[in-house]
Amino acid sequence: MEGEKVSESIVTLSHVMQPQDANPAGNIHGGVIMKLIDNAPPREP
Repeated sequence: MEGEKVSESIVTLSHVMQPQDANPAGNIHGGVIMKLIDNAPPREP
């Protein structure tokens, strides 16, 4: 099986962050980002 180039395997996911996703300084919690990555649909070959 031949691999693919990184440029051919990009997935774009958009999500509107809500105030509960951030700390008081306005930074998004890392766990929220990891959850979005885990829930991203698999890329079609």
